[in-house]
Amino acid sequence: MSNDKPTLVVTPVGELHFVNISGKGKENYNQDGYNYVATVYLSGEKAEILKTKIDEVLGEVPKGVELRSTGYRRILKDAEGNLFAETSKKKDGEDTGITAFTFQTRTTFEDGRPTTINVYNKDAKKVDLGGRMIGNGSEGAISGKMQRFEAGPKNARECGVSLFLNAIQLTKFVEYSGSAGFEAQEGEFTATQETETGFTGAVEETKIEATSRPKL
Repeated sequence: MSNDKPTLVVTPVGELHFVNISGKGKENYNQDGYNYVATVYLSGEKAEILKTKIDEVLGEVPKGVELRSTGYRRILKDAEGNLFAETSKKKDGEDTGITAFTFQTRTTFEDGRPTTINVYNKDAKKVDLGGRMIGNGSEGAISGKMQRFEAGPKNARECGVSLFLNAIQLTKFVEYSGSAGFEAQEGEFTATQETETGFTGAVEETKIEATSRPKL
């Protein structure tokens, strides 16, 4: 593993996707633990500025070393209009001009203490979402760290840049509801566990109130 020191970074404001910063988290790449994750979609100059910063952290890729990840990927569109992130196995599609930057960090420290991902509002004040989850289409910035890595045996070395998640600033909050898209209909049947079924209708935009000053 590289000894390169991490570099602090705060992304420009963009559209947030696939945010998971509470509970069990998401299983990591090596399938040996769980991470909290958040992705911000950027385009134009905003995307180019952040890509340049990441590429500077990466530096030159040595001969014989494979580039595994830079923490960002292009968003493409297929023939049906569906968006997807470009990979080495899935890259045939129309370029949307959007770049997805994915930040993640372990849900626990090495000593077992839980990791906390703080959330801030548009005024850079820490807030408590009260158990509500950040849904796709929310807008904001991500605070984290960038760090170069290089690992693997001599005949199969890999390198790249890891983007570590520290905090999220929300400028627009769309609450994740888990809704299946249904609306109220005429009929006789009513659910007895409405919240658990998730049939709650349209996603709601909610303003969040400030509680204290940030430490970004």
